[in-house]
Amino acid sequence: MNTLISASAGTGKTYTLVQKYLSIFETSFKSGSDLNFYNVLTITFTEKAANEMKERIREEINRKTDDKNHSEKWKELLNKLNSAPISTIHSFCRRILRESSIIMRRDPYFNILTGLKKAVIQTTITKSYFEKNMNDLNPLINLIGVDESYNLLLNSLNNMYRLKYSFPVTERDIKDKVIGENDIQNIDASICFYNHALRLIEIYREYAISQNLIDFDDLLLTTYELLRDRPEITEKFSERFKYILIDEFQDTDILQMKIIEKLYDKKNNELFLVGDPKQSIYKFRGADISIFNATKKKFEYNEEEIKDLNKNWRSNENLVSFQNEFFSRIMPLEPSNKIYKSIYNVKINSVVGEKFSENTKKVFIINSENKDEEPERLSNLIINMIGEEMIFNNRGNPVRRKIKASDIAVLFRNFNKISKFENVFSTKNIPYFTLGGKNFYDRSEIGGLLSFLNVLTDFSDETSLFKMLMSPLVALNLDEIMQMKRKNLSLYESFSNSDLPKLSKIKESFDKYSKLKHYLSPGEILQGLIDDNKYIAMLSIYKNSDKLIANVDKLLDIAREMDSYGTSLREITKNIKFFIDNSDEREASLESEKADNIKLMTVHRSKGLEFPIVILADSFFRKKNNDKIQILFQNDKFIISNKELGSSNKDAYINKLRKIEEDKDFEEEKRILYVGCTRAMERLYISISGKANTSSPWFNLMGGVIFLKDEETDTFKITSVFDSKIKLIEDIKYSRIEKSEKPEILYPEINTEFLEPPEDSSYIKYISPTILLQQFEDEYDVIHTDEEPVLKRKPKNMGTLIHSLLQPLGSLHHGKKINMNQILKDDHSFINDSLSFSENEIQRAKKIIEKIKSNDIINKIESSDLSRSELQIHKKYEKYILMGILDKIIKKDNKWEIIDYKYTLHPEKMRKKHIFQMEFYIYLCKEIFSVEKATLLYVNTGNIFEVYLNDEEDFKNRLNEMIKSYQKKVIESLY
Repeated sequence: MNTLISASAGTGKTYTLVQKYLSIFETSFKSGSDLNFYNVLTITFTEKAANEMKERIREEINRKTDDKNHSEKWKELLNKLNSAPISTIHSFCRRILRESSIIMRRDPYFNILTGLKKAVIQTTITKSYFEKNMNDLNPLINLIGVDESYNLLLNSLNNMYRLKYSFPVTERDIKDKVIGENDIQNIDASICFYNHALRLIEIYREYAISQNLIDFDDLLLTTYELLRDRPEITEKFSERFKYILIDEFQDTDILQMKIIEKLYDKKNNELFLVGDPKQSIYKFRGADISIFNATKKKFEYNEEEIKDLNKNWRSNENLVSFQNEFFSRIMPLEPSNKIYKSIYNVKINSVVGEKFSENTKKVFIINSENKDEEPERLSNLIINMIGEEMIFNNRGNPVRRKIKASDIAVLFRNFNKISKFENVFSTKNIPYFTLGGKNFYDRSEIGGLLSFLNVLTDFSDETSLFKMLMSPLVALNLDEIMQMKRKNLSLYESFSNSDLPKLSKIKESFDKYSKLKHYLSPGEILQGLIDDNKYIAMLSIYKNSDKLIANVDKLLDIAREMDSYGTSLREITKNIKFFIDNSDEREASLESEKADNIKLMTVHRSKGLEFPIVILADSFFRKKNNDKIQILFQNDKFIISNKELGSSNKDAYINKLRKIEEDKDFEEEKRILYVGCTRAMERLYISISGKANTSSPWFNLMGGVIFLKDEETDTFKITSVFDSKIKLIEDIKYSRIEKSEKPEILYPEINTEFLEPPEDSSYIKYISPTILLQQFEDEYDVIHTDEEPVLKRKPKNMGTLIHSLLQPLGSLHHGKKINMNQILKDDHSFINDSLSFSENEIQRAKKIIEKIKSNDIINKIESSDLSRSELQIHKKYEKYILMGILDKIIKKDNKWEIIDYKYTLHPEKMRKKHIFQMEFYIYLCKEIFSVEKATLLYVNTGNIFEVYLNDEEDFKNRLNEMIKSYQKKVIESLY
């Protein structure tokens, strides 16, 4: 009988698979059936998992060799275990193709195409095809542009099966559906892309065959096509593999499932599938949770065996109790029947127990109000923990010992903020090891070198030139770049004509390699650039210099390998980036993973691992809007889209597909959070930092369930349900460590002046009215992004809704200006935040603004020559950056005017603060727009108040006093 096992985290999935493998042979030995080692196919997710599986099986068989009845058979199986088909799906497919090579008329000694060679071949073939067929690609190029069209075709070579066996949406497919204004253009572009992608895929595959090469994607695709087209081969393998065991079944993709379905024959085979749908987190690699859920439904229908493993052998009972309570709430059983959802429907019991524990709470929430404080607070937490005594589970026996650095893992959803944590950990002498590290291509010491090559190829590439000037290669700061930049000259012309002493060496390099670039290879140019500028010596003065130098050496190795493939200067950066994007290439590593150090890694990297203490860092990370070009699939149909190419009608076909995709992404965020939380054996710390925001998926999952935010005090409290399970930690102070207990110093203290900006936790760089006017009754939050903070309106706020309604007023929509009549209609297409508000709230807000429909300011906006809404403005001010968001700025009769909507029940009480805010905005943008005045419009009363900046010096004096006052509060809060 076929079996499907749903194994929650820590419930012994590997043990169950090993026992099934052994029981198959044990049953065979007892029955006397003729079962050989090659009759049991076991598919694992990674090579590491396959090796671990073999090792576990080997250990168990060694225990059975004393079996008096079947000793010789166990020994025979042990001797042949290395050749047993226990492998990844790719290794299995390679075995099938080599065995079938004569029938396929292919050389059985083909090589697997990977790494740089694969990237170079794919980019070369795509570039050649694209240049030859640009005219025929017009429908695609007209929709998404030249660069995106090229990238879409290039990436199709890594998505071969999905494109080859799907079809573009046609007008006939959506004839009964609501069609958006861009859908027809999207359909034409999708058909165009499909036709050319198929041709490009075949050219690539034919070229690879001619070179006796095959890549991993094509390995699976070729195997599937072999099994589909040659029934006799399919039958042979189906009869051979009497048992098919599959590990991590939740991470199976469509093509892998198709191969399994071809091999499976009810008469010949038994399936044993093990996985946890709550741990399916590889959607970006094509893994589809729907396959697990659909298979489960099929098993239920056929009355085949379904088991749930419900005993947790990893985590103590309080952690398991927290997991049960929390994840059953965010992964509930719903009537929606959406097959891409995960359900937490089985209560898990801990086998570990809570023996001799002094503290019943094992889950902690760490609250850092300011996001910049988080690395500091977590470093204090870690310093305090190392050396502290704690009870550890040792195979069911409690052991009291001191906490070591290696007991702790810090997990991140992504590595966008990783350098901030690494810098603080280095400064505090905390030993750490980063698994993976920041993307190699994004490292400043690497980006500067590659940017030099880009500018050498194209002097007008100002983005690359700016990146190079700011990198350690040149080490200019913003003030020096502004000093260098001359009016009416491009950035490169300003650079060429500059007499800054710091530019002399790099300018010599440009002069030299501009003449030699046609004679030297990219690798030779890079080596010359590094030698001429004494780059290695420059890097040696920085903190973590060993790692920086190792990264540069790694880049040189990559460039030399690319030289051997004949990569041109123009192509090298694109090739390297494409290779890194598709191979998960990371920075060079110097430390040992096995040393006594803190482990820093993404949640994805932690899957399959466990740690006594887990810290989930940066839990309020923001999910970036997906503006990339996407191929949206629905069953065997697809259409090309991105956020900008959708319809304003939310019911349009393309928007519905995108909504499903967003739904799937949100469901996966639940599973990623589940994986992160379930790595912990003894303690779990969840760090929530910065302002809560609905663009943070994990805040949306935890907020209102685990904790609540007090709007008046802007603090968090644990909900009554979890109050007995979670401890809230509001502040973490230094705990002095004796010299003998200090962790070893990984790096010496080295000057980092040009590598990283000096970080002083008492120095507030970005200044806005919202920051200065604390307790300001306004609707802004400061949101910290990777580049710079921005202001964003607080969600679920009537002021926010009114601003959303009024935002499009005066702007163009399909060539016509939007007026109040259109806004007051029932159509919500103009409301950016409509999903955040109920219908009743929207109608209430419309009644409020209907009263100002004939207001002079409203009429002025409607009749303005130009209108901009929600405009973010930044301005340098001494050592600070001033920032603000303008509700509306309009130009009428050649004059600019700021208009700010206010919704407040106490206008007189707030007037002084509102006036300062308007003066701040006038000062902020007067040099850009020559603004004369700002007008406050109180929407609930219709009153108007005009503000002028008559005395700029007086304003600056008040501003300086307010900054000093706020700075003082920040410093006091640190002690």
